[in-house]
Parts: sequence; structure tokens; C-alpha cells
Amino acid sequence: MKEERNYAGMDLFLFGYVGEEGTRILAREGWEKLAKRLPEDFLAGIRDQKVFSLTAEELRDETGAAFVRPLGEGGLLAALWELSREVNAGFCLDLKNVPIHQETIEVCEILGLNPYQLSSGGAFLVLSEKAGELFWRYRDGSLPARMVGRISGDMDKKIYIGEHVCYLNRPGPDELLRFRRENRKGGIE
Repeated sequence: MKEERNYAGMDLFLFGYVGEEGTRILAREGWEKLAKRLPEDFLAGIRDQKVFSLTAEELRDETGAAFVRPLGEGGLLAALWELSREVNAGFCLDLKNVPIHQETIEVCEILGLNPYQLSSGGAFLVLSEKAGELFWRYRDGSLPARMVGRISGDMDKKIYIGEHVCYLNRPGPDELLRFRRENRKGGIE
């Protein structure tokens, strides 16, 4: 029988940026709508932005992490939900510490989308017992990393927004899918 690891008390890091992949796609697919409110060179910069490009295995090897969970479709909220299920534990996350580009926030605001539920390929949630070591190793920005929370000893999925706390419910589908559905141009796709 496989022994289950206890992740309670481990620090939760986010490597990469939330919504970055989805923002690049939205800059292409929503160009016409976005160009009415944002300068074209701003949109071109988003569209052509480079992405963090390690695999989960490379990141695990590089950091010595106890657990690595890729973000992807559904963004941060879907990845947190799956992480909790996979490690059989809850978490406390401080939303103000989550790395997100201002461009992602602006694009999502214009399009009425939730940036934390936007496709985030190239970003990872990492559990580690070596928070101090990871902080000092990557403080130069060589790998975009930030400590965003901690794994708890219960199953509560707490997200702090300033002094307010909310509990994560099962997230809906990726906001990119909603954008595409709402912006179909005639006919059935």
C-alpha cells in the first residue's frame, strides 16, 4: 500500500504568471475589441510576450520541490482546486502575493473576464519545505517565483483578499472558453 505524504505546513509558491497564456491568446482573438481601448503597440507587446518555459519535471529537479502542479486551462482557481484534491489538504492563499501582469488585469477588465480563471500554461504551483532557500535562490528573478500561501492541516480552501477571506468553490470553465463562446461570429463552430 502506498504511503501518503503529509503536505500540511508546506509553503505554496507560484512560478510564472497567472493568466499569461490566456492574455496572449485574448490579445490575438480579441484584438478588434481591445484595440478600441488599448494602444496597438501595447497589444502587440502582449501578443509577442515570451513565456516561462520549464516543464514540471525540470522545475521539480531545479527546486527540489515536494510537489509541482502545472497551471493550465481554468487558470489559478482550477489548479488550486486540483492541487487540494491531489495532496488531500486545504490551503491558505494570499491573493495580493499572486504574480500577475498588469496587462492581464487590464485585458480581463475590458473583456469582463476573471484573470484568476484564465488559461495559465507555463505557470506552476510548487510545494516546498524550503521556502527560505527558494526565496534567496530566485530573488534575482532568474525564475519568476513568489510565495503565495501555505498548505493547511484541514480541507478548507481559503483565499485571502486583504482582510477578507473567501472559500474556493469548484471553479467554472476557463474564461477563454467563455470569451470564445460569447464572441462567435455567426453560425455554429
